[in-house]
Amino acid sequence: MAALAIAGIVIQAYLAGLAIFGAAFGLAMHRMLGGLVAIPILGLLSATLHPSGGTGWRGPARLLGVLYFVQLGLVAAGTAAGVSWIAALHPANALAMLLVAVEILRRNAALPSARATDTRN
Repeated sequence: MAALAIAGIVIQAYLAGLAIFGAAFGLAMHRMLGGLVAIPILGLLSATLHPSGGTGWRGPARLLGVLYFVQLGLVAAGTAAGVSWIAALHPANALAMLLVAVEILRRNAALPSARATDTRN
């Protein structure tokens, strides 16, 4: 799920760049994919509710969920209020989301090796 979120966020940045540099379809595709990026993020959030598995990635997964809703709020607040500096925080928040998703992936990848070295049984 974290890898899908990372891919979605990177593609989002590319589509935003297309829109900025003149591709008419870039912004529409960016908006559409923004909704699809919610799927792996909500999947990660739901996985944090499951009692089994490692816990090292749960905090970052919850943070990613919060950042996603902040992402939506930045656009809505900036557009509704007509305050561009609020909406301009959208790319900075996307960067934070990307970093958190990479951290989730890193922590999740470390879990099997941690289990292999666990001598308690």
